[in-house]
Amino acid sequence: MQHPIFSNKITIGSYLFIGAVFIVIDFLLIHYGYKCSVTTALIYALVYDVIIILLGGSLWYPVYFLDRNKGSIFSVIQLVFLGFVFLGIWAGSAWGILSILEGNFSFTTILNSDFVLIRLLIGVLIYLLFISVYFLMIRSQNEEEYKKEKLELKNLLTDTELNLLKSQLNPHFLFNSLNSISSLTLYDAEGAREMISKLSDFLRYSLRNNQHKLLPLKEELENFRRYMDIERIRFGDKINFIEQIKLDCEKKMVPALIIQPLIENAIKYGVYNSIHTTNIELHGYLKNGDLIISLQNDYENDMDERIGEGLGLSNTKARMRKIYGSKDLVRIQKREQTFLVELTIPQFLQ
Repeated sequence: MQHPIFSNKITIGSYLFIGAVFIVIDFLLIHYGYKCSVTTALIYALVYDVIIILLGGSLWYPVYFLDRNKGSIFSVIQLVFLGFVFLGIWAGSAWGILSILEGNFSFTTILNSDFVLIRLLIGVLIYLLFISVYFLMIRSQNEEEYKKEKLELKNLLTDTELNLLKSQLNPHFLFNSLNSISSLTLYDAEGAREMISKLSDFLRYSLRNNQHKLLPLKEELENFRRYMDIERIRFGDKINFIEQIKLDCEKKMVPALIIQPLIENAIKYGVYNSIHTTNIELHGYLKNGDLIISLQNDYENDMDERIGEGLGLSNTKARMRKIYGSKDLVRIQKREQTFLVELTIPQFLQ
């Protein structure tokens, strides 16, 4: 664990500045409080305060690695023991250095009981200040790590849910396509072979992009057209498809395989259950910076009670909500003999 004070130049500079201010204040207190010379006050302030500044910095490690698993009482005992060690090293080191300096420099020794008692009280207060600041730093770090882990877990859960939703679509489409191929083999072998080829291209794209959250609309449209080729082989003239996508939309980003469930829904409720030609219209344009994708299809009157949200549209709503964090991005409107699904795709996740 990196020391928070020595992690960058700003915190190091701040720590040294506070230490220098403390030395100046201590010098003034000793000089004027005990009526001693400037030399004596300066030596005492430097010796005591430089040692305590160095020891205070090293306190981070025993505080950080403190055993907190045995309860608060045991933690207090550890801190009290650490305090005695801290004060002992501080006072002993200062006394030893002052003894050496006394033999080499001429200054007055301060040995009265008041001075010793005040030094010890100052040492206790500084020790408590250090461990309090370190505990706050540790708590802040733990909260940041918890928030980071929570965000990572949330993102992992979201990605997992998105992949699950997408994986539910592929078997649904594959089941319908294989049924169609099975039917075509009975009367149109060439159409069945062509459909298998188109299906292979479509599934290859789906597998390749299954882990991508966003793709350019141009790529999504290319795969969408593969899907429509498959369905044209399946239904022939029963589909009248109209595509109107503005050129400035093609580079916009969309969720992978987001259009597929819309057309599946249109095929299921419009084409499959109708004896007439079904009009399907796909439109794309920009509105207030958002990409708007709409798909409209015809349906028979007797389908009015049954048409609605199947697995595809439910998953589309869930995916849009998960990716963009909004519930109002999928609009479904059922009109007389027409069914409209409109997606509003924000572009802030470029």
